[in-house]
Amino acid sequence: MADVRRERMAIPDTDIALDGTRDIVLEAARGTSVGYQILWEELPSDAELSWEWVSGGGEHSLRSEAVEMFQLVDAKVSENTGPDYSTVPVGTPADYVTRLAPFSVYDALRPVGRAFRVGGSKTALYVCFRNR
Repeated sequence: MADVRRERMAIPDTDIALDGTRDIVLEAARGTSVGYQILWEELPSDAELSWEWVSGGGEHSLRSEAVEMFQLVDAKVSENTGPDYSTVPVGTPADYVTRLAPFSVYDALRPVGRAFRVGGSKTALYVCFRNR
């Protein structure tokens, strides 16, 4: 089992303290992956981010090659779909939807290296741990 207790996290929509007082414990069966998401807001435009994996040591610690980072791509949803799978024009009442368009989702993943540039003032990352 992977021991990733040193990774910091927050419950969704909760700010992380600057002193890093929150930890996460992720458990995974051998041969699977587990991960979490990070959202950064109010970044300088065109900022460069870099990351480094620092192992906590110990019998179950992960090596750096078992850690992958992906940028969650901001995909725009411009229209909702109707009951017959046709699009519903913006502003049309659609009480059956969870969220009215337009909105964004972060479903597409783009692998990033150890350093990468963000495209705006906000970026989301998915940190993935492969447990062998």
